Amino acid sequence: MTRNIMSRAEDAWFEMLETANNQQRLKSASGVDARGRKNTSPVQHLSLSWAPGENPSPALMQQTALSCLTRLGLQEHEALIVAHTDKEHQHLHIVVNTIHPLTGRTAELSFAKRELSAWAAEYEREHGVHCTARGTNAKMRADLKAERATEAERILDALAGGDMPGPRAPYIAVKDQSLPRGEWMQAKADADLDGLASAILDRLVKNDSTFTRQDIARQVSEETLDERHFATLLAKIEGHPDLVHLPGDGKRLSTRSMVIMESEMSEVARSMHGRTGFAAAPGLVSDRLSHDQRAALAHVTGPGQLAAVVGLAGSGKSTMLGEALKLWEASGFEVRGAALSGIAAEGLQQGSGIRSSTIHALTWAIENGHESIGPKTVLVVDEAGMVSSRQMHKLLMLATKAGAKVVLVGDPEQLRPIEAGAAFRAIVDEVGAAKISEIRRQNVLWQRAATAKLAQGHTEDALRHYQEAGNVHGHRTKDEAVGAVVAAWSLGQKDRPDSSSIMLASTNAAVLALNAEARRVRRSEGRLGADKRIQAWEDRFDAPRRTFALKLAVGDQLMFTKNDKRLGVKNGTIGTLVALEKGFAFVQLGGKKGPVIPVNLAVYRNLRHGYAVTIHKAQGMTTDRVHVLASKNMDRNLTYVAMSRHRDQVSLHYAADEFAGFGALVHALKKERLKDTTMDYFPDRPREMEPRPEAPASPSPLSTSERIRLEMAAWRKRNPSRDFGLEL
Repeated sequence: MTRNIMSRAEDAWFEMLETANNQQRLKSASGVDARGRKNTSPVQHLSLSWAPGENPSPALMQQTALSCLTRLGLQEHEALIVAHTDKEHQHLHIVVNTIHPLTGRTAELSFAKRELSAWAAEYEREHGVHCTARGTNAKMRADLKAERATEAERILDALAGGDMPGPRAPYIAVKDQSLPRGEWMQAKADADLDGLASAILDRLVKNDSTFTRQDIARQVSEETLDERHFATLLAKIEGHPDLVHLPGDGKRLSTRSMVIMESEMSEVARSMHGRTGFAAAPGLVSDRLSHDQRAALAHVTGPGQLAAVVGLAGSGKSTMLGEALKLWEASGFEVRGAALSGIAAEGLQQGSGIRSSTIHALTWAIENGHESIGPKTVLVVDEAGMVSSRQMHKLLMLATKAGAKVVLVGDPEQLRPIEAGAAFRAIVDEVGAAKISEIRRQNVLWQRAATAKLAQGHTEDALRHYQEAGNVHGHRTKDEAVGAVVAAWSLGQKDRPDSSSIMLASTNAAVLALNAEARRVRRSEGRLGADKRIQAWEDRFDAPRRTFALKLAVGDQLMFTKNDKRLGVKNGTIGTLVALEKGFAFVQLGGKKGPVIPVNLAVYRNLRHGYAVTIHKAQGMTTDRVHVLASKNMDRNLTYVAMSRHRDQVSLHYAADEFAGFGALVHALKKERLKDTTMDYFPDRPREMEPRPEAPASPSPLSTSERIRLEMAAWRKRNPSRDFGLEL
């Protein structure tokens, strides 16, 4: 089993070695003082042993290993955990890198033995172990040490051919001197497996609506320590009542709760689309709207309770919504806007005038009675292509219950939802949409055509246009590519100081490298003041707050990473630090003419450097110039977003040590990562429907859930040996 390792267990040594080799760079990028000696022996080995006769479950062994790492402050570090269950003393080996993979810090392990001894005593008390013979335990530890050392040598040698740096470190034994607890251990093992099986299924549908048996096996392999436990847990999941085999060839799987939720979302969308009585009165609109924009305006202000608009990047969706706002308000409708992120909501509000917030904030306010909606309410959802099935389901259920109208606006070809389900694409397939295809953002006509090609999936053609125009640049190494991106950005800042620009990358690590290089260049030009270090915060929904060292200097470009109404900032807002004194950071928003806000660093420290941002943060952004650092994890959707944010100029940089040439770059950047929903696997669903006429359509004889019941029943008859694990 691995911990904080991206590759296979047998390649864990490579990631640990890369972290060690890049320690100084990681420190600099994360704002940690890079002075001092480099850690030349970062890898430590620990061994945890159980008493003879004890048979801990794989879940308990994993829990024990992670508890031990957490006690030492190594829970975020790279680790390989190997179990030996074929010995009289079942035990674990933990090989852990003491260098933090993000910050480059070396963990403080001066009192490791004392901490481990205290942890072992607490573990014994927690698990009902009564150690009455510490001396015997010490002797057993000594007897086991030689055996464990030999095994540790084999593990470390297997990892790196004998070249893995680090000592053959101490051991701590966990032993039971009381009566055997076999029955207790077996019951706990069974309970652990049931809970673990449910947890794995929940995890599989967190970011994707469907999955395969291979996906299950991959998750099981991360949670188990040997073949016996792997087979037991896999069988437990495959027989789980919540597992669903979807119609078709039976290769795609999902869970009962996901199928029910997405079928309900689909059915509610169809029902709302057929419901009328929500038309806005005609009125005067801008004569600057294109034909597509006018058609979309008529569609969203029409009588239907649900309307969808698909607009390409830079096609003027916000302009159209601004005209729709005038018609809705003139007809007595209250209009509320929402988007997945705070910065996208801010963009919707600035671009259209619609009062906007995040989807999470809006649905929470409605559920808790802080926001009231009804038949005279229009809910406009921007960047709807990034909204997951769960979020869309909740929003539609609240709207249909209150009788409110919903307008979905987005582009399913831009960034996919991070969580499960391509809800917007599925709803557009179900009810149709108005389309805005004329691109207006780019000032150069051929670049508008290139953006259209990116939207249509013709990534290679679009990139060749940019290459022929001299906008694609290859470099020997990643470091040179980072330097070139920053140099191009810095030159633009000098030549056109009043224009806007941004650097984009697909990973946080690349963004850190770009920000570090940008600060180095600005400091060499005398544009930064003296550094002051703060402990910045990173708040995440699914993890405790993380703190990290951040160097701030007057002149720094900063990004706020958490919404705050008091400050008037969103997650993604960018500003310039103009003063830092008496515990306050004074940040100017929106350029040289923008307001300066005082940020009390005792209350708000959700800050990062903002010279470069991730492509995910950039969706919905428009700026004059964009400089993109390519990487292999990009796909055609990320490429489309990154190469369509600019008005005047975009440049794309890549490294030869990552891409062999332009052809390899194109091959990587045009790859497709599809996002599906469970509804895609029911063959009678209507697909690629044109927008319906404004007159009420005759209702379908069968609802979506009724069709699903019939289709699944028929499929079960044809495949009697397969178990759906689902009753609708």
